Amino acid sequence: SGPGTRAAQYAQDCPECPTVVVGARGKTARAVIERLLSLGEPVIAMAREERPGVMQIPTWFADIMVKAQFRGLRAEWMQGDATKPETLRKAFTGAKAVVFCAAGTKGDEVGDSIGALLNRDGGNMPKAVDNQGVVTVAHEAVAARVSRLIIISAAGAARPFRWSSLLKQPLGPIMSGRLKWKRQGELGAIEACTRNESQTTYTVVRAAEMGDSKWQQSFLVKASSVSLHQGDYIQGNVTRATVAATAVEAIFAPGARNAVFEVQGSSTQQRDGWDK
Repeated sequence: SGPGTRAAQYAQDCPECPTVVVGARGKTARAVIERLLSLGEPVIAMAREERPGVMQIPTWFADIMVKAQFRGLRAEWMQGDATKPETLRKAFTGAKAVVFCAAGTKGDEVGDSIGALLNRDGGNMPKAVDNQGVVTVAHEAVAARVSRLIIISAAGAARPFRWSSLLKQPLGPIMSGRLKWKRQGELGAIEACTRNESQTTYTVVRAAEMGDSKWQQSFLVKASSVSLHQGDYIQGNVTRATVAATAVEAIFAPGARNAVFEVQGSSTQQRDGWDK
């Protein structure tokens, strides 16, 4: 059996091994955490520090920690920066999977990126997070022999300047370069995971436009409400809850290994199961 088969089997056979959720302050990450805990999976939530030297756990996660402890589940908060490998290693050691939910400055308007530059928060720009951060996380996951790496990306990453994209996609992410950097991050992560010595398999989940969509109750999302595609041609919208559910299911679905999918919402049944 190859590395992909061994990785998927390890993810199934190591119930005590946690999944690390990178970028845990975001709404999509909250939905991923909710889905994982609903399945009884241990979770390490990771986010960079908001103030140097101060551990700040969000109130919502503190509540989750209390509820998880009552249920006998592990829910732990760790500080870590996707662009700083030394901050990732402790959490990645012994983990079964890493789900990358972090994103640079949104870039719906070019002014958002300019504002971030003026504030000198270069560590939160698309180039730093969506490209360098993804690649750094991938290399550290491979080094730690993490079985699965799930990257939440964006539809259009492979086609930011096609006319079809310019007509269908919001212009902000295109003009700010966010899609370009996401694509560069995808390619770097895939390269890291497909080296001969790697035991880590990857899945890239490219989400349609999420906007300010619902993230709650990701544990209720069913396969019949999700439409998966390949080829990076989708348009439309998807909820954060749907994206999170897809990302979590990809950890365990054999058909998701070393693959790139686009995900959007669906009102009709598209397929029979997550791994079809």
